Amino acid sequence: DAAGVAPTPSPAEPTQVEGARLIQSASPQKVFVGQQIVASIELQTAIDLIEPQLPDLTYDGFLTRVIADNERTSRVIQGVPYDVVRFRRALYPLKAGELTLGARMLKTKVRARSKRGFPFNGLNPFDMDMDFFDRFFQGGTLKDVAIPSNEFRVQVQELPAWPSSAESWGLSQPVVGETTIEATLDKRHINVGESATLTVKITSTGNLSAIKTLPRIFPNQLKVYEEAPDVKEFESGGALMMQKTLRASVVPTAPGSIIIPAIALTYFDNAEGEYRTIEAPQTSLEVEGAAQQAVATPFQDLSKTAEPTETAPAATLRYEEETWATRLGRTVSISLAILILSSLAILAALSYAFVRTLRQKAPAKTLLRRLSLATELADIAQLFKQYVSLKTGVDLSVRGEPLRSSLQQSGLEPSLAFAIERVLDQLDAALYSGKQDQVDRYAIQQEAIATAQEL
Repeated sequence: DAAGVAPTPSPAEPTQVEGARLIQSASPQKVFVGQQIVASIELQTAIDLIEPQLPDLTYDGFLTRVIADNERTSRVIQGVPYDVVRFRRALYPLKAGELTLGARMLKTKVRARSKRGFPFNGLNPFDMDMDFFDRFFQGGTLKDVAIPSNEFRVQVQELPAWPSSAESWGLSQPVVGETTIEATLDKRHINVGESATLTVKITSTGNLSAIKTLPRIFPNQLKVYEEAPDVKEFESGGALMMQKTLRASVVPTAPGSIIIPAIALTYFDNAEGEYRTIEAPQTSLEVEGAAQQAVATPFQDLSKTAEPTETAPAATLRYEEETWATRLGRTVSISLAILILSSLAILAALSYAFVRTLRQKAPAKTLLRRLSLATELADIAQLFKQYVSLKTGVDLSVRGEPLRSSLQQSGLEPSLAFAIERVLDQLDAALYSGKQDQVDRYAIQQEAIATAQEL
């Protein structure tokens, strides 16, 4: 080097290491669009790994759900004890064709002179709180290594055409996989104006994320107010089960026996390769009480002759021709009065708008600032709802069609109304999924802030 300074060496590329391997697999390998695939990536190691960095577990072309992380076990392979750490995901392919689960790369460090037979000493290699102090002073140098996995391919078939007679529930893609549905009504006998709660529970190996509301099957004698759906995910038989519970308060407006029709859901049975329709049986609601009637106007009897009333004598009128000066004065007076009244009305409207803006601006600004500082999902949801309600006057306690109708009536642009619904759906899904620690809270918060600022 001309300056007499040795150039800084470039960092060495990570090298593979014997005694550790990363294996990727998926089952089944041949599926339909939307059918669940259980993908697994498994680290098998017979050596100490220091500061391992988890590989990226995103999957292009799939909707991804977590089944389990950091499942640890031990296994003897060809007489050598291995520690095994496994991560599993439920994948739902979004398109047909041959889809590839790309190779993963786990980067870590190993000690060049490490000869210990049993790895980890019972400790979790992915626990960043581990004390590696002793490891660094056991002798030997550390070197960077990379443990690559294999690629994995799955074949995805198109779904058959959707049956024209089936209820779609407004879904762009049907539910694929074994599915059940049940419906219950908490009350069977109520009075006019009272409410009963209809609960519909759907459980499936398929993806239920797109189901937001119940189908429009209710009779006209019922007012229906839907709640935000509850979502639960749990493992059964190695697969991820998704359970969505939809609730609606039904309020009868007339007495009698009201039939709530059977609630039908069509899904694709991938085992049989055909669509199936399942039903929650119809239920009836016995309603008592009288429907409200308008108050009748008292009838006036006109058969009797009215008593004659005394009439005041007519005043004597005298006509005088209007002069041009009188006519001009009258015209100017009327125009001036109209101008003054119009000015006062405009001034009053501007004053009202100004005062209303001042009253809204301070709390709105405070809510927006608190929304940007919130660290809990529950706080983000509450502050976002308060802000939107303050700005639009819309009641956000309702969901589905009532909410969409209210947002439209508030005069919002359709794109902004859709953005508000999207944020509310994301918050509900995050709060009720049971896996808040796996939700990207920051991304949801930033979308909520951006949507709120558009208001």
